[in-house]
Amino acid sequence: MRPVVGTLIDILQNAEISSYLFKTPFNEIQRFDMGLRMLLIPNEKERYEPVLHRVQRLKPNSLYHLQDTFCVHYSVMKLPDEETDCWLSIGPVLITPPSGEQILKILGELKLPASMYHELSAYYDRIPVLKDEEVFNAIAFSVADAVFSGREHYTVKHIHNSAEPDVLQQLVAQSDSWQEESRQEKFNSLETRYTLENEMLRTVRTGNVTAALAAHQKFIDFAGSLSRMPDRLRDRKDLCITLNTILRKTAEDAGVHPFYIDAFSNANVLRIEQCVNDIQLSSTGKDLVEGYCQLIQQYALSPYSSPVQDALFLIQTDLAGDLSLAALAERLNLNRSYLSSLFCKEVGKTLSAYVLEKRILRAQHLLSSTPLSIQEIAWEVGIPDANYFARLFKRETGMTPKRCREENRTR
Repeated sequence: MRPVVGTLIDILQNAEISSYLFKTPFNEIQRFDMGLRMLLIPNEKERYEPVLHRVQRLKPNSLYHLQDTFCVHYSVMKLPDEETDCWLSIGPVLITPPSGEQILKILGELKLPASMYHELSAYYDRIPVLKDEEVFNAIAFSVADAVFSGREHYTVKHIHNSAEPDVLQQLVAQSDSWQEESRQEKFNSLETRYTLENEMLRTVRTGNVTAALAAHQKFIDFAGSLSRMPDRLRDRKDLCITLNTILRKTAEDAGVHPFYIDAFSNANVLRIEQCVNDIQLSSTGKDLVEGYCQLIQQYALSPYSSPVQDALFLIQTDLAGDLSLAALAERLNLNRSYLSSLFCKEVGKTLSAYVLEKRILRAQHLLSSTPLSIQEIAWEVGIPDANYFARLFKRETGMTPKRCREENRTR
C-alpha cells in the first residue's frame, strides 16, 4: 500500500472516521460496520456474506459510494498494485441521524423485534455525523485521488443497498436467536427493563445521587444480563452509551441548558470508548449518573418562569460580567422592578444576594483547584478590586481567601 494512503487512513482515524482494509481471509469483517450485523443477527455465520460478495465484485479503478438499508454511508475502493486483493472501506458515517420513528421503521422492515431499539439507537450514537454528503464525498475523493494518482484515473459509482433488506430478512428467518424465549418471557423481560430504567431516570431527575446510584445498579444488574453480542466489552460499552443518551435527555427535560450538557455528554462517549474492561465501564457508568445528578442540582431551571430562567442562565455563564439588576434587566429587555420582584419571589433571595453567593462559591472552587492568584480569581468572578473581593469573601465565609486556600491544601 502506498505510504500516502496509510497517512490518509491515520488522518481519518484521528478524525474518528472509521476505515478498514479488506484482505482475505476477511477475519475481522465485522469492522466494516462496527459490528452492526453481528449485533442484529448474533448466531449467523453468513451475516456478512452479502457484504463480502459485494466488495469482491467491485471493479478496479472505481470509487463506490454506498448507502445501506440502515441509512449509513460508506465509500469503498479496490486498491491497485497489491500482491493480493485488497479493498479499502471508509465509514460508516451518518449524514442525517435517523429519528426514533425511523429506527422503529428500519427494525420493522427487517422483521427485527422493537426491543432492539435501544441497541440500534446506541449504535447510531457511536457513528460520526457529517454536516452533509458533500463533506463525506470530499473526504472519499481525497483518499481516492491518492490511491489512484489523480481523479482522472478512476470513476465514481453509487450503490443503494436495495437488495439488502431481503437478504437480512432471510437470515433473521433462519436464525433461532429470537426463539430462545417465549413471547411471555420476552414481554416480562422488556417490561422489567423499562420499569428499572424509568425508576433510575426518575431518581436522577431529582438530583438525589445516593438514590440514583442505587437505582442505576439495579438497572445495570438486569440490563447487563441481556447481552446480545459475542463481544461482551462492546455490548457493555453500547449499554453505557445508551445510558449516557437517556441521562442527557433527562437532564435536558429537568431544565438543564444544553450549554452544560453537551460538553459533559461528549466527554462521556470518549471515555466509554477508551474503557478496556468491565471495571472501568462500571466506574464510568456510576460517574455518569453522579455527574448528571450534579448538573441537575446545580443548573436545573425548569421550576422557574422564563424571565428568571434567562436571568439565571446569564448569571451561571458570565460571573465575570456586569450582573447588576440594571444590566440584567437591560439585556433581558425587562423592567427592573418587575425582574427584581419576580426573581426574589421564585428564587427566595434578591438578585444581588444570589449573584454574590455564586461568585463566592466559584471563588472557593478556584482557590482550591487552581494556582491562580487572588487578583486573578477576583477578576474571574467579576469583582476586579482584590481588596474589596477579600473583604466580601471573609464576610461571607468567615476566612480570608489566603486562609481558604491554605486549609484546602492541608486537606
